[in-house]
Amino acid sequence: MNKDYLEMPLEDLCAKILFDLEAATEGLLSADIAGSAHDRAVMARWAARVRGDGGLRHGVSATITPVLALLERELENETTGCGNVFEGHPETDEGPVGDVIRRRVLTGRGQRIHAWHKRLRRLRHMLQVAEARISGERAVNRRMAR
Repeated sequence: MNKDYLEMPLEDLCAKILFDLEAATEGLLSADIAGSAHDRAVMARWAARVRGDGGLRHGVSATITPVLALLERELENETTGCGNVFEGHPETDEGPVGDVIRRRVLTGRGQRIHAWHKRLRRLRHMLQVAEARISGERAVNRRMAR
């Protein structure tokens, strides 16, 4: 996703994660994107678990996966079709330079779901990077202590 998280100081990354986790646990429940009472309960349990554990613990990134799967299923229901979109820029000598990408056409609710899906995927990526970096630091510290 973004190599900035690999290069960011660990303290800054953890602070960003805590801030984003707090915003996600509050905002996800009020976003009204769940399709059923069961889906709302899944999201509420995830939010309660993350809040109760303080957010930063080993394996938190894996707890986001069921919520992402739920949002992907809902996104399928909110897709009205597909369309081609040009992503590129105009070049003076060669004309338009870029690619034509096939994108989903989403309802308004689908666009909100897609935004939350992207946000949670980024959060999961940040958590995975932090978990790997913390595990690496622990391994180095154990090695140095011998």
